[in-house]
Amino acid sequence: TFSHARSVFLTHMRFFGGGPPTGTPAFSKLYQSSTDGRLRHGDISPDFEADTTKGRIRFHRWMQNHWVLLFSHPRAFTPVCTTEVGEMAKINPILKSMGFKLAALSCDSIDNDIEWEKDIVAHFASFGVDLKIDFPMISDPSRRIGMQFDMVDPNRKDEEGLNVFLRSVFIFSPDKKLRFSVNYPWYVGRDTGELLRACDALQLSYCQSVATPASWPDNHSTLNCDGKHMEGCVCLLSTVSQQDADMFFPDHVDLDMPSGKLYMRLTRAQTGDHAPASSGRRYLSRCADQGWCGAGLCSWSCMGGTQGRASVEHFPSSYAPHDAVRSYLFGSSRDAQTIRHQLQLHFESSDGVLRLGDIVPDFTAQTTLGRMSFHSWIEGKWTILFSHPAAFTPVCTTELGTLALLFAELRGRGFRVGTLSCDELQDLLVWKADILAHFENAIRIQFPMIADADRSISIKYGMIDPKTKNAMTSRDVLFIGPDKTLLLSMKYPDNVGRNVHEILRAADALQLCSREGVATPACWPRNHEKLAVQGKSMAGAVIPARRNYGDAVALKLPSGREYMRLAHVDMKDRLPVCANCISATRIDA
Repeated sequence: TFSHARSVFLTHMRFFGGGPPTGTPAFSKLYQSSTDGRLRHGDISPDFEADTTKGRIRFHRWMQNHWVLLFSHPRAFTPVCTTEVGEMAKINPILKSMGFKLAALSCDSIDNDIEWEKDIVAHFASFGVDLKIDFPMISDPSRRIGMQFDMVDPNRKDEEGLNVFLRSVFIFSPDKKLRFSVNYPWYVGRDTGELLRACDALQLSYCQSVATPASWPDNHSTLNCDGKHMEGCVCLLSTVSQQDADMFFPDHVDLDMPSGKLYMRLTRAQTGDHAPASSGRRYLSRCADQGWCGAGLCSWSCMGGTQGRASVEHFPSSYAPHDAVRSYLFGSSRDAQTIRHQLQLHFESSDGVLRLGDIVPDFTAQTTLGRMSFHSWIEGKWTILFSHPAAFTPVCTTELGTLALLFAELRGRGFRVGTLSCDELQDLLVWKADILAHFENAIRIQFPMIADADRSISIKYGMIDPKTKNAMTSRDVLFIGPDKTLLLSMKYPDNVGRNVHEILRAADALQLCSREGVATPACWPRNHEKLAVQGKSMAGAVIPARRNYGDAVALKLPSGREYMRLAHVDMKDRLPVCANCISATRIDA
């Protein structure tokens, strides 16, 4: 029909924009469908029919050619998820204006979700937020939908015969394909500012055939090309031909690189009616308010400050959230011993899929700093592993440079950092020279760049389907605890640069939760900024597991359940600080 044809046309324009044929349409074909049942970037979303707080829906029909953000939580009446659902409701008007649909996936009954919504609204009303939860909360008590979305191990069940959910976020494009996903543990709240930034970047990329650099839009603040100030600039997609680049982007700039390869092509982006989100500035501003990292937080410069030696704090040889945290986050109806048993089952995936809580695979490989045995290298250390699909790609070039800028911060927190790339070692060494040149040789890359030319490591980590080895690998950030278990994972597409500020926030939250026996609310440490209890501001408060923790206060909720407790943590000397702090409000590259 005419109306259907018009709908398809409008969807095509919203998704592909008016860019060149070698842009988004060609780029999208780089992602091949998985053959092993895993849900990866480029795969079409599973379809399902389910009851929700807004009535029964068929998911694919409900999507209706929109961008869709789906986020999950393990159960109702849990403190971290209470703050997250509320924070997502706060940004939903912005998401709607961008053409997004929002939905939450819960493994509770509809009745529990409806009752829980009243608690969420009341909690946010206590600090002046008139909250409206006008998106569906999808009920999945059997975990059937969770299995379709690869959130649970189908062969591992708790004592009730049910699987434990991951706390995931999925972003789907109007063609129903997965474009972005993250998995956070139950005790670390997600950041809605970073999710908005990712939504902005995805839409910009697919509409204009561009890719956003690391930490966009806070990137390249000191770069000038032919008299043009390039702050917030973007890169042309790697598939855009040079002919199309000249035709569709007449003002773009080709940067000369030592390798002689032409891949750093920058241009200005049209960002629409609203300024793109910048979660990094807000996080670091809050850090400065707390006095965590000293005066170095006020500015970011790629010139100098990267040579300082960090005093590395020694952490426990094994990592695990306090037993009380485990019990508290899943509700008080189960004792700690039952929860430990439940999580132990969850922590041992039986189907070969790497999930949160699993021990990461070991491997040996050549790196830019010598041969590595991964498990030996990370023994007893906090670790962050970045993956990249290939050398000589514009987004990854900006990411490795900004990671080098952040390295002293992460090392000061006791982290080891490594990057994984599907390249030969010689290509990585040549690319390394390009990265240094792009950052005006003001940085040092002191972490190993791991060569994975045959993609065997990427396959072992589930980043690529073993039967489609030529497909685009996922670009992961894996946070690994000192006992080698995977704690948190971020999967960004090749056209959206990762945000080093969110990486730093997640690292801080994981270590804080480990050492203090607390959980961090959504958007921590910018949470509850307008909430006052007994005359005391609760800005930056955390969720303690113990009732007698410091100044912990229990908040009253309509359900009468006592699960929402907040307390302050004295952050002085709790987060290790580098000798030469380089935390940033913007990226200069």
